[in-house]
Amino acid sequence: MYLSSEEWRVAEYQLSNKPNGTVLPYSAVRTPSGEVVARPNRPQLFNAYASDESGTVSNTFHSFIKMDGEIFALAQGKTPQAILGQGSFGKVKFIQNKKGEVAVVKIETHNETPKEAVILNDLKLNNDIPFSRGKVQRPDKTKFYTHQADLGVSLSKLLRNYELQVCLVEPPDETLDSRTLCLYPKDNTLQCKFMENKNHQLKGGDVISQLKLPMNDDYPGIEASFRNALNDFERLKTHIDGAEKNLPPRLCKKPPLDTGIRQNTLYLYLTDKGLNYAFKTQANKIIRSIPDGEYPYICQALCDTLVDEPLKKRIHASLGLYPHQGVFPLTLDNNRRLQIAIDICLQLDALHRGLSSKSGTPYSHGDIKPENIVMDAKGQCHFIDFGFSDTNPTTPAASLCGTPTYLPWLDFDAPMPTRQRLDLIALKRVLSMPQGLECISGKYYLLKEDREKTSVLTDEMITQLKLAPYLNSTSFSMNDTAMTLSAILITAQLGLGIVYESLLHNSDKSLIIVEYYKKRRNSPTLKKDILTALEDTTTLPMRASLVEEGCFEAPQQVAKQQPVKFLAAYFKKNGLRINVDGMDKARALIEAIEAGFTEFHLVKLTHKEPYQIRGIVRAKKFNLNDNETAFLSETTTPHASIALGFCQHPNEAECYLQFCQTLSQLETEIASLAPELKLTAGTLVGRVYSTLTNLKAEGNRCDQFYRFYKEMRGAIKDHYGVLSSNPRLKSLMDLLVSELDSLRVFYPIDHPAQQKKDMPALFFKPQSPNSNPMTSIQIPTFSPKNS
Repeated sequence: MYLSSEEWRVAEYQLSNKPNGTVLPYSAVRTPSGEVVARPNRPQLFNAYASDESGTVSNTFHSFIKMDGEIFALAQGKTPQAILGQGSFGKVKFIQNKKGEVAVVKIETHNETPKEAVILNDLKLNNDIPFSRGKVQRPDKTKFYTHQADLGVSLSKLLRNYELQVCLVEPPDETLDSRTLCLYPKDNTLQCKFMENKNHQLKGGDVISQLKLPMNDDYPGIEASFRNALNDFERLKTHIDGAEKNLPPRLCKKPPLDTGIRQNTLYLYLTDKGLNYAFKTQANKIIRSIPDGEYPYICQALCDTLVDEPLKKRIHASLGLYPHQGVFPLTLDNNRRLQIAIDICLQLDALHRGLSSKSGTPYSHGDIKPENIVMDAKGQCHFIDFGFSDTNPTTPAASLCGTPTYLPWLDFDAPMPTRQRLDLIALKRVLSMPQGLECISGKYYLLKEDREKTSVLTDEMITQLKLAPYLNSTSFSMNDTAMTLSAILITAQLGLGIVYESLLHNSDKSLIIVEYYKKRRNSPTLKKDILTALEDTTTLPMRASLVEEGCFEAPQQVAKQQPVKFLAAYFKKNGLRINVDGMDKARALIEAIEAGFTEFHLVKLTHKEPYQIRGIVRAKKFNLNDNETAFLSETTTPHASIALGFCQHPNEAECYLQFCQTLSQLETEIASLAPELKLTAGTLVGRVYSTLTNLKAEGNRCDQFYRFYKEMRGAIKDHYGVLSSNPRLKSLMDLLVSELDSLRVFYPIDHPAQQKKDMPALFFKPQSPNSNPMTSIQIPTFSPKNS
């Protein structure tokens, strides 16, 4: 749309302080000669609009509306450049803001679908752009305007797969076929003629549409090319004798057969000798000849270069048959058709799983058909018209609503299908309309010609890719979903070599294929990555949950590097509404998962500190008794779990836990001590805890232990003299020393004395102050209470 700055000035002055929904009707039109005259049906608006406070009078050639606080111009007229669609509900028109951004507005006379406005506000596009900016009512009339993003051209028009054909004169109606768009000069204008099914009838229904080629920046160039081609034809006629020179010309891309040549037509075609012409005389004699001279523009028209591919796209777009500024080819080949099928399935899968909504709400569509699927300039498919949409797609539908062709035939006593199932039936019929159609309005036998006009996939493609059982819209398996169908089509496209049936029985496989495809579609290693991800069947459920969250590494790697994401995916997979943000706590909970804790116990663990979780997990690992587990669950310090993390043997774990329990008792005694003893005892406990913290599961365990042992003995020795005056403290310190000595048996080392006597490390007990270094011992089994 072209709007002058004067029009915008009028619109802003008139609408800035008006409520949303206010419309400023256009007041003037331009005649073909360029004269500005009053609007025929509302002449009182002419010269009635002020454009500023001084009262300067002006006119507008477009109507304007205020929506969501912004002013939009409505496209003027009833051409494809103005109206996107029209039906019993009202119409859909293009709108444009002052920045030049184009959108569409659905105009209705009844607010029959208020739920649709809520759903549209919740929907989002792939780049998180809102699908709609709301619905407003016009203050002075019962009209409702719903703002929507401009998402492209309907699939019903693209599936016609029109091929542009240049004609030097208007082609007779009987020569048109269903896939040809004829462009020709008539009455000093360029016009188009093609067949379309305006009423979307199931059988037949094609009528001839004739439109003037819209005046735009391309028009003068196209007109000049036609003028040159017509000049070529006028020169060619001088080489034809008789009345046949006045026959209407017909451009043929290949030489016509004698049986195809009719009277009253001059056939022009190319051979290796150049331009040829042929006609049939009144005496039924066929004349073929090569005219003298050169006719470059007619030759370009015959070679399909008079109008190049980019210009063809713009012509199709101006007629509403192709998206403006589209980047994909005009012709729908098999690869393009399969890509469209995959995109539609992915869109429905996202809608059903709540991935298309800002709130995460799953929706059904309720009226899937080619007219309600559009394709944008990048070739991406989208759904429109959510008038029958609803939440809870997995629940049975209350009634059968939608377009009869795409609704199933149901027996009288048959249960009502779910909304999701109804969407899937319609989707399969969009992909491949069945020959024997059983729909709510009856049973029909459809010709291949009629089916191809509404089907994304051809019969040949379905046979070649062995898709027929999975596009059957009358029988279903339990796991038949849009996601599964997407995975099957992706498998066919990439040649993954996966049995389709296995995808029906394993939704995790389907989910992995779909998510990899959506997020890594342009990767050169996509096929290899998918097959690698599917190799380890034991981790498929967790991997599926992770890729859904955008994590494509192996589950073990994600658990190590992104524990929060791993945990979120695990909780989501198991239906737990829990949010854990801390890295340390997430790692501790992952340890619990790996240790075999159930979802019930995990929920309880989320309320504990990380060190408590680790202690409980390690207690399970070493099969500790209930009292010991309770101590780990209730302790307020991490040292017991640190010590258990250092252990490798159940008896070793019991000894460390007994040491920590004794230390905890010593700490408890501090509160009741005299100030001098309290300070000394506190210092001792602090040193012991600090020493425990340095134990690490990595590295040489023996070296670490003996550093720990030396520091621990030193700490006790340094404070023993002062604290031993208290009998209770003396008893606890003696117990700590005893428990500390009992740990040494788990850490054999190459001691000098051992090397001299050539004794094996396994049976060597290191020297202690009160022991003989040559004494061998038997490894005892320690009891936490009686050691």
